[in-house]
Amino acid sequence: MPVPTESEKPEKTDLSGWDLHRSALENRADIAGDLINAGADLEARDHDGCTPLHITAWENSIDVARLIIERGAEIDATDEDADTPLHMAAWKNSLEVASLLIEHGANTLAKDEGGRTPLDRASVENYPYARSEAVANLLNSRTN
Repeated sequence: MPVPTESEKPEKTDLSGWDLHRSALENRADIAGDLINAGADLEARDHDGCTPLHITAWENSIDVARLIIERGAEIDATDEDADTPLHMAAWKNSLEVASLLIEHGANTLAKDEGGRTPLDRASVENYPYARSEAVANLLNSRTN
């Protein structure tokens, strides 16, 4: 097999200014993969104690969620309020990520510091977010 010349080699992605939280926020699985390959911490915490998986749940960033779960992210990691990524997905009605988390064994009965489960988060009106009926229905089907 011929060795590619310098002009034929794929350009390296410039990762300056990127971290896993930002790649989750923008659903950039390509960037997230490069960051993980470069040694990024899957359990890194932001100022609220959120991991990148929390951010994927908040933003319904399914591509990054899938990637970081495959790479070993903690499914039931808790933030400073004891919210898991599933709590976040329920609160924001992030159905795709909620389904993925449940498929990978997320605890549907986990309680945050206020004693709320993901179903509680999906079932109440959370200003400024509307009731998360789709996720509530999914959680009801998995917890009953």
